[in-house]
Amino acid sequence: MRHRLFIAINLDEAVRRGIAKLQEELEVKLDREMLRQIRFMPPENWHLTVSFLGYEDDAELPKIVRAMGAAAKHFLPPEVVFDDVLYGPPRGGTKRMIWIHATDTVSKNISAIKQFLEDQLVAEGVPFSREARPFSGHITLARFNNEIPNASLPKIEQSLRLRCTAVSLDLMESTLSRAGAEYAVLQKSSFPE
Repeated sequence: MRHRLFIAINLDEAVRRGIAKLQEELEVKLDREMLRQIRFMPPENWHLTVSFLGYEDDAELPKIVRAMGAAAKHFLPPEVVFDDVLYGPPRGGTKRMIWIHATDTVSKNISAIKQFLEDQLVAEGVPFSREARPFSGHITLARFNNEIPNASLPKIEQSLRLRCTAVSLDLMESTLSRAGAEYAVLQKSSFPE
């Protein structure tokens, strides 16, 4: 059987409450027309993606879990700090989402974990494609249903301070449906305490 997989860091309840409060504030701030054009992601979809693996066969699962375990043991639990809300992707082009963006330090630290993890996946022989662009830690809070011209987007950018310490690297399965992606945790590899 094939699974659509990625490896992520899931967030604690305090951060999830902060995100829920932020979403409520945006729902009040945005006009009805804008709210009809976006789809807020449900709380179970709030995570920090470390590495997208794509479709993998059952036979690859033990290799992926070994690579995750090696990566988790190699690093202290990273602190995850989100410091602003913005339209994404943030650098040029048409905006397609609302992001909660991690600090540059968090992106740098998670990037080191991602690099080590992906080196372990390669050593295990797991077939996947590495992303060429630099890692930018974020949570997708909302997606646009249609293309919205950047010039007509209302101002939403704001600073915030949501933080937690990561507990584990989580192997996630993404099942696509008409309602959007649904995620399930298949395996966790804990960082050292």
